[in-house]
Amino acid sequence: MPEARPLLGRLFSPIRLNRLRLPNRLLMSSMHLNLDECDDAWQRMAAFYALRAREGVGLIVSAGCAPDEAGKTTQGGFALCRDDEIAGHRLITGAVHEAGGRIALQILHFGREAFHGGMVSSSAERLPSSVFTPRPLSEAEIQATIAAHADCAARAVAAGYDAIELLFGQGFLVHQFLAPACNKRTDRWGGSFDNRARLAVEIAAAVRRRVGADFPLIFRLPCMDLLPDGLGAEESMALIGKLLPYGIDLLNVSIGWHESEVPTIAAAVPRAAFADAARLARRRYPQLKLAVSNRVNDPRDGEALLLDGCADVIAMARPFWPTRRWPARPKATVSTRSTPASPATSAVWTTC
Repeated sequence: MPEARPLLGRLFSPIRLNRLRLPNRLLMSSMHLNLDECDDAWQRMAAFYALRAREGVGLIVSAGCAPDEAGKTTQGGFALCRDDEIAGHRLITGAVHEAGGRIALQILHFGREAFHGGMVSSSAERLPSSVFTPRPLSEAEIQATIAAHADCAARAVAAGYDAIELLFGQGFLVHQFLAPACNKRTDRWGGSFDNRARLAVEIAAAVRRRVGADFPLIFRLPCMDLLPDGLGAEESMALIGKLLPYGIDLLNVSIGWHESEVPTIAAAVPRAAFADAARLARRRYPQLKLAVSNRVNDPRDGEALLLDGCADVIAMARPFWPTRRWPARPKATVSTRSTPASPATSAVWTTC
């Protein structure tokens, strides 16, 4: 018989994010499932998330959802940029709520990380892995992009989501404005840090105005870029300060870009290797609730980080992808021989 150990008390203790009370501190990070390409996409996504809700995940974060057509990962990608898409999203939220769970919509504009010819970015800086060169957004298009994020947030509320996560890291559109590696603009959206951070700030302000002060907003912010000419540690901390007025109900610490040469989730990466990024944010902003991810895919490691004080929530992705059900079962003992999902292979696109 496997040796058993007591319950993970801190991990399975409740926490409040603004008006939302979560039964535990396990967050299922966003995973790009490619189910949105299926004919029965809404039903498949609803079933996938409902199963995780039944297993007791404290908060599910959806796949990245585009706020406008240019922001989609593919031309048929997951989106909430029209009112007629609200009904499909209600199938997801309804299934999760019926299963006793809670779900946040991740709003994500892919920018130059998209896989279609209509991609846009801060500048015409092509990804080495892409056949497309992005078109720089004009002033009018930037304003439309800000408005699209706010409209998407309002639709998310109407669709029944319990929270919203704004992804400003991982090398996607907002990050492409933040980092000098991508942003070569000479107008008010480029150059100085204040200019490069302007898009993030204006999106945050517009979204908060639309959803209200008591609606939970999660900010997934870049705290360690691992990229030449990326956002430095001091600028990362300064960005948090700029967003504080708009209510950071949870800071989800983001590590790296997809094109970073430093691995962040491979099997060779030590467990919780990037927790120091959260510790830096904790020292600078002790009032914030923090989520830690990247190679924290065993509940025992999560418990240790919570007890260490560098995190309030533990974000995992691939441990929730297969049908291994140990992560979210507080009513049973946790085996000391339980094996987390392998980080070496994955059928989904994830960063945790």
